[in-house]
Amino acid sequence: ANPAFTGADTDTGLQCGTNEVKLVTGGTARATVDSDGDLGIGTASPSALLHIAKSAGNAKLLIQRSNTASNTDDYGSIVFQSSAGNNNALIGAARHSAENDAYMFFSTASGGTLSEELRIQSAGGISFNGDTAQANALSDYEQGSFTPGYNSAMGSPSYNVQSGHYTKVGNCVTFTLTLNATGINTGDQLLILGLPFSASSTLENG
Repeated sequence: ANPAFTGADTDTGLQCGTNEVKLVTGGTARATVDSDGDLGIGTASPSALLHIAKSAGNAKLLIQRSNTASNTDDYGSIVFQSSAGNNNALIGAARHSAENDAYMFFSTASGGTLSEELRIQSAGGISFNGDTAQANALSDYEQGSFTPGYNSAMGSPSYNVQSGHYTKVGNCVTFTLTLNATGINTGDQLLILGLPFSASSTLENG
């Protein structure tokens, strides 16, 4: 139905239902405030204070600062408050050094003061507790399994158990393995094959 309150365009305006108000454009309801005061955008049955839905494509919430801003601290953010004027947490995206070079950060409050706890760096990787250095960002984490075996010290091994698991954080790999086999003791140094990554030929710090 056409909305009750319109201008010159009779299919665009406000439509009043039972304890609800709809914003109508082109004869289609675009937003609804229901009897609980919940606002639905793209849905006539909001299930939260703000409910955004889209029937096709991505539902995107855009928070944009002025394009004329140049301060590197300018950012768009979502602020969480337990009470008016009391910021308890903040999620933001800030300009870094160029208009299309930005990072995302998460802050929490202690004693009423917001402090950055986690940052997704503009070049990738995650840093913590206000650390802004790209070199300190965690850029890789991986878990997996591998099949170890004897490369020397045992000839013609017959394996009963071959089990290996690893965790990789950055360039550091920690692994555990279990080998149970029978074969011929060759008296050589014990070497294991099948490790998940190639060992570095140089010792790296950090």
